[in-house]
Amino acid sequence: PPLLKFIDALTNWYIRLNRRRAKGEHGRAEAEDSLRVLFAVIYQFNGLMAPFTPFFAETVYQRLRPYIVGNEGVVAQSVHFQDYPRPCAEYADEGIQRAFARLQVVVERVRMMRDQRNLPLKTPLRTVTVVSTDPSLLEDLQSLRSYIVDELNVRDLVLSCDEAAYPVTLR
Repeated sequence: PPLLKFIDALTNWYIRLNRRRAKGEHGRAEAEDSLRVLFAVIYQFNGLMAPFTPFFAETVYQRLRPYIVGNEGVVAQSVHFQDYPRPCAEYADEGIQRAFARLQVVVERVRMMRDQRNLPLKTPLRTVTVVSTDPSLLEDLQSLRSYIVDELNVRDLVLSCDEAAYPVTLR
């Protein structure tokens, strides 16, 4: 289940949100960085999946193998001849993880509200307002503003800490 949850997060969040970046709309360097990260993630994930889906993992590995640069040109003949992947603590950034988790909550809640009101995602909204008394939440959302606007098909995202200005009721 954790591996399936990861696949869902990778395909429904990372790949979808970085599609334009990977295609080169933000420049060649950004595209190369995005694709390198995706390659590294798929490569490491494939090593994790090898004990559970041996034939599928081997097929993926053989497709990735021509692009792998090993130590001194040595690349294992099979995914099953490699060490099990280890976590790299230097790649983990708690601030980015927290900000992205907050983005996901906002996007999912707005989608839920759209569904309740029968507003399809293709219909652009004029404004979405996020009200919170937590300034760090608003800063995190501000740093990811472009993703939220694109994902929700919204013209303007308003971030406010003033609950009195909006008719907020807590249930």
